[in-house]
Amino acid sequence: MKKIGRNKNRISTKVITAADTNQLMQSAIQIHLSGQLHEAELQYRQVIALQPRHADALHYLGVIAYQKGQCLEAEQLITLAIAENPTNASYFSNLGVALRDQGKFQQAITSHRRALELNPEYVEAYTNLGVALVDDDEIDQGIECYQQALARNPDYIVALDNLGVLWRLKGRFDESIVLHQRVLQLDPSYLVAYTNLAASYIEIEQMELATAQCQKVLELNPSYVEAYVLLSQICDLLGYVDETLPFMTKAIQLDPHNKNMHNILFRCALYYLRVGNLEEGWKQYENRWLKHPDPVLKRIYPFPYWQGESLADKTIFVFVEQGIGDQIMFSSMYAELVALSKRAILGCAPKMIPLLRRSFPGADIIDIDDAAEVAALDQAGIDVQSAAGSLCMWLRPTVASFPQRDAFLTPNPERVAYWKSRLAELGPGLCVGISWRSGNMKGNRPLYCTSIEQWQPIFSIPGIHFVNLQYDECADELNYAREHFFVDIHAFSEVDLYNDLDEAAALTSALDLVISAPTTAAILSAALGVMTWEIMRGLEWQYFGTDKNCFYSNLQVFHKKIGDEWDATINDVAVQLKQVVNAKLVAQQ
Repeated sequence: MKKIGRNKNRISTKVITAADTNQLMQSAIQIHLSGQLHEAELQYRQVIALQPRHADALHYLGVIAYQKGQCLEAEQLITLAIAENPTNASYFSNLGVALRDQGKFQQAITSHRRALELNPEYVEAYTNLGVALVDDDEIDQGIECYQQALARNPDYIVALDNLGVLWRLKGRFDESIVLHQRVLQLDPSYLVAYTNLAASYIEIEQMELATAQCQKVLELNPSYVEAYVLLSQICDLLGYVDETLPFMTKAIQLDPHNKNMHNILFRCALYYLRVGNLEEGWKQYENRWLKHPDPVLKRIYPFPYWQGESLADKTIFVFVEQGIGDQIMFSSMYAELVALSKRAILGCAPKMIPLLRRSFPGADIIDIDDAAEVAALDQAGIDVQSAAGSLCMWLRPTVASFPQRDAFLTPNPERVAYWKSRLAELGPGLCVGISWRSGNMKGNRPLYCTSIEQWQPIFSIPGIHFVNLQYDECADELNYAREHFFVDIHAFSEVDLYNDLDEAAALTSALDLVISAPTTAAILSAALGVMTWEIMRGLEWQYFGTDKNCFYSNLQVFHKKIGDEWDATINDVAVQLKQVVNAKLVAQQ
């Protein structure tokens, strides 16, 4: 028989001590810190093999899982670590990060708050909590968290930079710029601060400064995707159309799996639509469902999606998307859809129902927010479904496919007659409805709208009765116009301009003209066929390479160019308004 070596398959009798596992853990941590994730993971797993309930090893395995993009596994491993040691604040903070990246914002917030209960001075936990709160749309609480972090470490660049972003979202651009500049003073290699600073400069229309920041970051990292995205935005705003797409294309080529790729692709869609490439534009417009940071709500129904096939023997269900303005715009295709289909069922916001039922009597209109009506769809024999905006791919494939018509919505004729008689009581003159700003003035929205203080050249024109179409609280602004410009803007308090869309439509239809910021007031007016002037900053994608908004025949846009003041645009409106008033006077003579 062959002799067996003395040491072959020998069973060790050495006892594994705490010192052994500690030494192995320290070695694994050093390897982990050096960026060797695979090697560190192997050593952490050796520790687990020796001590299956070793809390730190479980935690760091969770950290590695997160670094590898495996957030659910990270959550599970760190949760096991917490079960072994529920007093370690860093476990809870890192668990919160893994939860947040899965969209579990409330759970993340709870976890970060627990970390701060365990360690009230934990600066990183304040910052991580701030991120989770912002993702949960709690901007003000996020700001407070970053301020708490900075109270404990005034030079903590992550909190400084994140707070700068939030000040930009709140419209406090000067403060935002100061914070990003401070970050770059502390750490000139902190790349995200360059693009965040550029984004703030874009908001205040300092395009040269914004471009310079993008160029600086590209000098440090020529593959930095966000810089190319911002450069495309700058070109777009300045009207350098031919230079816009190459920057977006570069961003896509550099990092096709970028976490913000859906936002880049959506920007590409708007670019293609703006220049008139509707085929590519509508195809990429489907990326709006993933648009960041405000994804469109895609409702889920158990019906196949319409792919442009004949509807002659089919029932189609259309669900609305986005805000009331977009719902009105996309309803411009409903008459054709009704004519093309055996049956059309149109779901809409409750306040749209009376207007749509009158405008499209051949369709079945349901309340999209009514659970019973939605549940009844299962028994409606629906063959296909479509989001309202997705109809464009099939019904508006070219600019020529947009019909030339004065209106596509029908107001209540009796109520229109009533409002015409009410307006006639004001005396002779032009009846002009006005809305000077959006009802949502958060963040950078004020930059896209006028303020009533700027309307003096319009209010100074005689022969006009101004009618309020501002659909939120504006009593102070109406008083300002009365006291400073000596003009009465007639506000009919019996009309709920926000909730009673049908009555708002009747009042609007009785007017001679509507002058408005880019709000629902302008869109409704144009859809009703009323002469509408829209005052806005920048360009609209709905032009499709032409010189007008293709959805509305009666809409004229007065553009404020980047770098210009609102005064020039307001004066242009005033000059044309005076011409309209004079023309009406001549016609009456």
